[in-house]
Amino acid sequence: MTGPEIAYPNNTMGLTCYRDRNYCSNMFVHATGTNHIARMDPPNEYDIVKWDDEEIIAEDQSTCQKITIRIACKARQVAWVEEPIHQTEPRCVNSTTAMAKYTIENSPGWKRIYGEDKSAQGRRW
Repeated sequence: MTGPEIAYPNNTMGLTCYRDRNYCSNMFVHATGTNHIARMDPPNEYDIVKWDDEEIIAEDQSTCQKITIRIACKARQVAWVEEPIHQTEPRCVNSTTAMAKYTIENSPGWKRIYGEDKSAQGRRW
């Protein structure tokens, strides 16, 4: 995952969408120091709200932020957007009010080794 102000820029993410189950699942792993990898948490699940030949859109609105994942199938691009919601609820009073936008792509190291044209290698569309 890449984008401005990302806490741990040295990271990797697995994202899998299941049409028959109507959800996408992801897991993160990130380096929190020079020789330290953070623990792996259980997968997160996002409800699929749209799936066609052009795109897959999955969302989660269960916390104080709405997460939207948009997979542009033909372009082979993934956008991840977090925006504040439920801001008037007591549980969300101290939550972030900023919107964040990220992309999911191969790391600069992967691109350096394998090249830009193979950056989508390993993905099944």
